Amino acid sequence: MRSGTYTVPIPGQGPSGLSPWEYTIANLLSDAGYATSLWGKWHLGDVEGRLPTDQGFDEWWGFKNSADECGYKPFFTYVGLSHVHPPEQAHPDFDQTDPARLGLYADLIAEMDYRVGQIVDCVELAGIAGNTIIVFSSDNATCHVPAFGFGGSNGPWRGDFSTPPAEGSMRVPAMVRCPQTVPAGLITEEMLSAHDWYKTFAALAGASDKVPTDRPLDGVDASKFLLGESKRTGREDLVFFGPDGSIMSAKWHNIKIWLRYAQGFDKPIVRPHMPIVYDLGSDPGENYNLFDDKMDVGWEAGIVLPAVFEYEKSFAQYPNIKPGQEFTGYPAEPSAASP
Repeated sequence: MRSGTYTVPIPGQGPSGLSPWEYTIANLLSDAGYATSLWGKWHLGDVEGRLPTDQGFDEWWGFKNSADECGYKPFFTYVGLSHVHPPEQAHPDFDQTDPARLGLYADLIAEMDYRVGQIVDCVELAGIAGNTIIVFSSDNATCHVPAFGFGGSNGPWRGDFSTPPAEGSMRVPAMVRCPQTVPAGLITEEMLSAHDWYKTFAALAGASDKVPTDRPLDGVDASKFLLGESKRTGREDLVFFGPDGSIMSAKWHNIKIWLRYAQGFDKPIVRPHMPIVYDLGSDPGENYNLFDDKMDVGWEAGIVLPAVFEYEKSFAQYPNIKPGQEFTGYPAEPSAASP
């Protein structure tokens, strides 16, 4: 009666439910140093300012009002699995529990596989597998860590995470699952970048009109490729950056040019006198610089490097945001009607 909650909040009526002024037990315990969370039904206000995270709960997963809402919320969930990134420790259920697995790395792979399976099983049990897109991928390739006995295989690709821009540094597989829309059993070597998920998911959600236009967005919309409506992703080239934020390499389809490179975490980034050119189609291991054997490959620079020039041109208009920089947005471009 005293907190503005003597009637049941009706969805859509606007501000209702628990007064934001109120000091809840979650507020009190949060102020006392406790971490707080709420899982499940709230039904004490469904507008911004009156949700659990406005009333003292650090995190909340659930539904605003009654359970009938649960069947209608499209959802997006990002799961950042920590395996297999050292320092690591396997869950007791997987730690040396199978003699067929000979070490920590194998135990971690087994656990990660199991956790992904749990997610897939939940989607199946919820009856929403047909129109739920599941994407599994990684942000970088493997890296050998002798102290932990770590290090998967990068297959035919040269180097590992510590040696950019070799393919073994950043080339990873990705798996996409959506039984109603994504063709099953398809294996492709079409190029796709992690940057591309943004526009792709926006298109699949019917929300391409919400993609920002006041800044460069480097991804492509590959939704038609995922839906089986196109044989191409739409990505023709890829520019790769180093840990200092500067360009390391660029490639157009299978033609790749190294502008800089590193041979390990403890080694400097090197700029060669001349760009190094590889043909990944015939030389996936990046072992043979084409300039070493013949000098008639200048035309390849002509089709690869324009992507680099476009990036550099965009930096002039939209400078990179420096780490930790307070940034409020790029200046608006003057309109055509401006004097």
